[in-house]
Amino acid sequence: MDRRKTVALIGALVVSGGPLAAAQPSPEPPITPPSQSAASLQSDPLAGYYGNTLRIEVQDYRGLRFFEPDHTYRDRVSGKLIKGSWSIDGDRICTQSPGASKFCNLGLGRTAGETWIDKDPYTGNEVKFTLEAGRRADR
Repeated sequence: MDRRKTVALIGALVVSGGPLAAAQPSPEPPITPPSQSAASLQSDPLAGYYGNTLRIEVQDYRGLRFFEPDHTYRDRVSGKLIKGSWSIDGDRICTQSPGASKFCNLGLGRTAGETWIDKDPYTGNEVKFTLEAGRRADR
């Protein structure tokens, strides 16, 4: 049998699932990172935030925010811990700490790994938000 016929025969056996196909190792399933299901984000638009870190950057302000399912949050800013509560108003997440103004920004339905830009509702300055996987410096 010449080389072309041998190659054609092997190809036909592999495609048809013949004995040579069984000898081939089966490929490993692809590894995909865990993510929030669409259903969990629909029922709780902040589900992607719990256990993760929201990094906030605006002009000279740099902070880390940690949301909890009980509608509380903690900010870590320059070594200080600020506690407050969060709520949802339309398509915005609103946060307020005692004695401070209420801030409402975009961000509903986000998951770890996303970055987005919004405006400070009081100054109009650009605010960069990054939702990072895991808790960063949460002590």
